[in-house]
Amino acid sequence: MRNKPIHTQPESRQDRLSFVYSIDVSNLCIKFLQQSAYKNFISKVHGQSYNIAFEEHPTLDQLITLIVRIWASKLRRVPRATP
Repeated sequence: MRNKPIHTQPESRQDRLSFVYSIDVSNLCIKFLQQSAYKNFISKVHGQSYNIAFEEHPTLDQLITLIVRIWASKLRRVPRATP
């Protein structure tokens, strides 16, 4: 895949991505389940939203650029063995 272009849609330059750690989602679910035994808990959380996503919201192009930059920095040129 070396030196080959990555083709993306035009939206990838403007649409923002949102990520979340699955462990954060599961921890929130566990917390809710533990708290559900308390009186009126369900009525307090019903209809509420909880933001547990990353603060960063890169575009796809920004994410690809970052991945390529990190990947390229980890490359190490190894001389070819001559037969």
